[in-house]
Amino acid sequence: MAKIKFKKTPAQAKVFDDDITSTVLFSGGLGSGKTYVLCNKMLKLSNLNRGFAGGLLVPDYPSFRKDIQPTFEDIFQKNGIKHKFNRQENAYYFPWNRKPLYIFTAEKPIAGPNLAYCGINEFSLMRYERIKEMTRRVRLKDAPFKQSILAGTPEDIHGWLEEYKESMERLNQERPDAFKIVYGSTKDNIYLTEHYLSDLKATLDEQALRVFTEGEIVKIGGNYFYYSFSREKNVTDSSVYQKGQLVHVGLDFNVGNMTATFSHKIIHNGRAEQHFFDELILKGDSNTYTIAEAIINRFPDEYRNGNLLITCDASGNSRKSSATEQLQSDVAILQSKKLRVRFKQINPRLRERQLLMNGLFYHGIVKINPKCKELIKDFTQVMQEPKDFSKVKSDPNRTHTSDTADYVCDFEYDLPDRIRKPISTQGR
Repeated sequence: MAKIKFKKTPAQAKVFDDDITSTVLFSGGLGSGKTYVLCNKMLKLSNLNRGFAGGLLVPDYPSFRKDIQPTFEDIFQKNGIKHKFNRQENAYYFPWNRKPLYIFTAEKPIAGPNLAYCGINEFSLMRYERIKEMTRRVRLKDAPFKQSILAGTPEDIHGWLEEYKESMERLNQERPDAFKIVYGSTKDNIYLTEHYLSDLKATLDEQALRVFTEGEIVKIGGNYFYYSFSREKNVTDSSVYQKGQLVHVGLDFNVGNMTATFSHKIIHNGRAEQHFFDELILKGDSNTYTIAEAIINRFPDEYRNGNLLITCDASGNSRKSSATEQLQSDVAILQSKKLRVRFKQINPRLRERQLLMNGLFYHGIVKINPKCKELIKDFTQVMQEPKDFSKVKSDPNRTHTSDTADYVCDFEYDLPDRIRKPISTQGR
C-alpha cells in the first residue's frame, strides 16, 4: 500500500491511529475533516484486513457522488493510488486487497456480505436501524482488525444519538476498547477557506454553534421549535407598516383557517432585518379567493403599485385548498388576481428552517410588533417532536402563522449550503 500523505489534526489522528477500539465515533463540527479522515481510514483498514471485504455506508447516492467520491479521488490523485470502481457492485478495489470496499446507502435495508470493517459517513442523517444493520455486518471471525468508524456532525435529525452514546459508554465499562468518541472542532482545520468560521457564527445561534462547530452532542432547543425566540430581543413597537415599501406577505393555505403575516425587509445599522408588523387570520368559511381579496383590501395602494410580494408553501402550486370543485391551484388563484407569488419547488426540511429561524432570533434579525399576537404565540408555544424535530400540531390554532414567517425568511435569508457541505481549499 502506498504511504498516504495526510497531515492530521489532533482529532483526526485519534481516529486514524486507533486500530484497537471496536467502534470509534468522530463527532465533528462543520469543516473539521470528518469525511477526509474517514476515507483515509477506510484505505488503512482495507490494507490491515487483506483478504477481507469492508463497507462504507452513506445517506444516499447523491451524497456519495458529492462527498465521498471526490474525497477518495483527491486522496488517490495526491498519493498515486491505483484503484478500480466497479459500478455494478458499487465497490472499490485496491491493489493491496483482492476483496473490495462496498458502498451502501441508507435508502433501503442493508443486506449483503459479512465484513471485516465498516465506515459510516454523516451518521446523524440516518435512522438508527441503518446504523445497526451496518455495524452488525462487521462479524468476520478471522479478520485481524475488526472496526466500525462513524463520522459526522451530530445534528441528530432522527433523535437517536444521545441514547446511542449513553448505551455505548455503558458497554465500554463492561468491555474496554468497545467504544470511543472523538470530538473535532471547526477551528482545528487550517485548510478551511477564509472567514468560514466567522460566517457560521454570524448565521447560527449559540446552541447550534456547539453542534455545528464543536461537534458537541447536545439536544438543540429542548422541547421548543423556536427555542431562541425572546420577547425582549424580538418583540418591538418599532416594527410598523411603512407606506410605499414592499410588503412581504407570508401565506399559509388551510381550509377555513387561511393565515397571512405582513413584514418589511429593512436595513438597520448596516444589516438586513425582517420586521413583521401585522397578521391576518380568516376563520370559518374562508378560502384562497377570500384571503386574496382580504390582502388586496388591506393594502390597496401597495397592490396598485406592485408592492405586494406573496411567499407561500411549495405545495400551493398544486394543492387546491378553496373547494373540492375548483380547477385552479392556490397559486393560480392568487396569480389570477394579479398578485406576485413566489414559492420554492421543494420546501426545506424542518430542521433547516429551525436552524435558520433560531439563528435570526438569536442575532435579533427578526422583529415582531406586539399586535401580531398569534405569531408571537406560535414562536413561544410551538413544540417539536423529539424523534424528527418536526412541529407538534396538537393545537389546531398553532403552527400556521409561524409557517408563514418561515416561508418569507427562508427566501430572504440564507442558511449557507456549507451547513451541509463545508467549502475547503484542499479537499478536506
